[in-house]
Amino acid sequence: MKRHYRIAGWFAAAFAGLLVLAMVALWGVAMPIRHLPEPTGPHLVGTISLDLTDHSRVESYSLSDDPGPRRLRAQIWYPAAERTGRRQAWMPDGRAHIRAIVEANGFPRFIWDHTVFMRSGSYEGAPILQVDDDSNGFPLVLMSHGWTGYRGLHTDVAEDLASHGFVVVAAEHTYGAAAVRFDDGTVIQASSRILPLRAETPDFLDYANRLVRTFSADNRFLLSHLSGGYGSTPADDGLASIAARVDFDRIGLVGHSTGGGAMVDMVLGEGAVEARALVGLDAWVEPLGRERLERDSYRVPSLFLRSEQWEGGTNDGYLVPFVERAARLGTDGTSATGASVPVELRQIAGITHAQFSTLYMYRPVMQWIGYLGSADPLAFADEQRRMIREFLQAWLERNPS
Repeated sequence: MKRHYRIAGWFAAAFAGLLVLAMVALWGVAMPIRHLPEPTGPHLVGTISLDLTDHSRVESYSLSDDPGPRRLRAQIWYPAAERTGRRQAWMPDGRAHIRAIVEANGFPRFIWDHTVFMRSGSYEGAPILQVDDDSNGFPLVLMSHGWTGYRGLHTDVAEDLASHGFVVVAAEHTYGAAAVRFDDGTVIQASSRILPLRAETPDFLDYANRLVRTFSADNRFLLSHLSGGYGSTPADDGLASIAARVDFDRIGLVGHSTGGGAMVDMVLGEGAVEARALVGLDAWVEPLGRERLERDSYRVPSLFLRSEQWEGGTNDGYLVPFVERAARLGTDGTSATGASVPVELRQIAGITHAQFSTLYMYRPVMQWIGYLGSADPLAFADEQRRMIREFLQAWLERNPS
């Protein structure tokens, strides 16, 4: 009798082991380890991540009685002179950051743990490439993620631009990002109190406007800090060496969703940033309001890409008239460079709002749950990088026409 129990136990253990192996194999198919695509430009790419503090603003989203100044996490990509060690992790702030992002999006904390093994196309702390003698520096691109996004969602675009001679700076917008992990280990996640559900909040657009304007102020701070504003030059040697090689007369803006609305906000009205080009990826301009979108003139060459998912949605009631009006103004005036001002809205078939990102790194699971559309994720990602790069190259070169 004991022998029969022993044999049954062996079979049970063997079956359990095979089941675990099958689950591991299935998980490997569903969520394989991938690396970011190779940048297409002639230059190596360097990167640094750092914490920054804007002492001119109090952290208004904090629930603390003594919130202190607003803190941001930022990452910079740039043309590099040489390699330094192995390529950096795609998500360089580690497993704690990844798990906080996953948790904020409602998934089990461990589901993306394999992300720590995914590599980027850039080298941490690599020395920046020297600027040509006849150049004032590399053009600068500010990049901004959407609500509950994070800076890693657009790393592929940033690296590709850097490999073609751009310096790219992306903020991780504290309380607006799914999660931010600072160097001291502090983790701050997004919360529904920052942007409640539209259907449950009569004053939803007040929350939305505050969020977009916060993102905009973050980007203005980054620009001012890099250019030596706020009463001091960047203290970090690595940051200072990068800032010294930037041509601040050639600024481009790229934003997704809330970040796209923030970029439009930056170039409207009094105190507008003198950007030479703007790319909006499903730019959420609704929170800016019709009055502001109609009141202020718009003189920035712009490419707005719209997903099929957002076509005909609420935001179109604001974006489409804004683009049409800006396009008419563009035929009557010129940009800061003296060139005509094209403003285009380009429809992209078969993609979701979230597909303007690196979520293709998690296919096919992201397709199974509807985060990616019918368009081939990799083909669209390649096309998106090309469209953004070519548009910025056309308008951030020294003498665009």
